[in-house]
Amino acid sequence: MIFEVRYLVFPALITGIIIWAPRIIICPLVFWFLIYKFRRRRLSSFEVVETFLQSDNKLAPISSQIARKIRSKRARLHQ
Repeated sequence: MIFEVRYLVFPALITGIIIWAPRIIICPLVFWFLIYKFRRRRLSSFEVVETFLQSDNKLAPISSQIARKIRSKRARLHQ
């Protein structure tokens, strides 16, 4: 009886290692690849446009210059 259990445990252990080892190795690689892929998808090839859109107040000086020009034109038209 003891010999039968010993002969069954070793093949079961080898079979478990054969079944689970590739899964333990491949699963982290698959997760890493998916994370890498989705991070690359979010990167933009238009870095200048992205930095402009994410900047805080680059439009404020332009709008004040436009407002100044409009006021000066209105003042000239009303003279």
